[in-house]
Amino acid sequence: MHRPLIVLCPQASPVIGGGHAMRCLSVGRALAGSGAQVVIAADEEALFTVPALAASGFEVRRPLPFPCDAVLLDGYGFALEDERAWRGVVGVLAAFEDAPRRVRELDLLIDSSPLRIAGDYAGQVPATAALLLGTAHAPVSEAFLALRDMTLGRRRKECGVSRALVSFGLTDPMGLCVPAAQALLAQQTFTRVDIAVGTSAPGLAALKALAAREPRIVLHIDTPAMAQLTAAADIGLGAGGGASWERCALGLASIVMAVADNQADNIEALRRAEAAVIVESPDAFGAAIRRLVDDSPLRTHLSANAAVLCDGGGARRIAEAILDRVSARDQA
Repeated sequence: MHRPLIVLCPQASPVIGGGHAMRCLSVGRALAGSGAQVVIAADEEALFTVPALAASGFEVRRPLPFPCDAVLLDGYGFALEDERAWRGVVGVLAAFEDAPRRVRELDLLIDSSPLRIAGDYAGQVPATAALLLGTAHAPVSEAFLALRDMTLGRRRKECGVSRALVSFGLTDPMGLCVPAAQALLAQQTFTRVDIAVGTSAPGLAALKALAAREPRIVLHIDTPAMAQLTAAADIGLGAGGGASWERCALGLASIVMAVADNQADNIEALRRAEAAVIVESPDAFGAAIRRLVDDSPLRTHLSANAAVLCDGGGARRIAEAILDRVSARDQA
């Protein structure tokens, strides 16, 4: 039986962060679990920014087009010329997108924003392209899905707050982890504050210094255990990117702040669903934390709404859609 070769081609850097790479990896693991051969095509900057790429166990190659059954592109730096280069050697051309921005030559487009509808991409992709839209296709790692039922059951029963998770992306480009941690430490209720960040974060030295003098802080650098940390937390503070859906999948009552313009739709969706407390600046962290600490019904409300917004099965659905497209092409 033909074993499909699927290539993940993410972009990452200390400036743009590691979100593109991490969501590709989530889909890659789901593809591998379905029997596909997965290869990562990434440059040195991406490999430095996201060590999980090299540690994934998948073969790593240079990000140049080479023959394969399907490629999954993820990054704003890919131009139409790049897609056409891959088109010459690939069976199925797929890509992540965060908003309708330009014409794409794709067979499959993934946009996990809850606000997105098919009409948004009218005229931007071929009529034959499949659109995977909404949080049903949020590429949450299956590690979160495995913990979902147990974690949601616990959240429905518990009412205390003692542990928090802070994560504003692998690179924390706005340096929000430090003020978030300081605001949490001001509340004596917290006995542990987990901070997750990547090696290439500009503020890593400041975080290490803070952790060295504050025993309640546990610093996690390039951790493979984000699902476990999210499940263990009572509240979370984070950005409005893809990690929003990880927190939702495990019903974590969260305080969310946008760190990039492309997170505006996610922030608005969380606001409409009453699935998170939205803040506009780090100056609002303290008041938002006190609100969650003091209001157990609010935490329960946010948790329940968040869990409805994302069920954590998106990576598996994306993998199935890619493999179905490959199979259909093989049979044509």
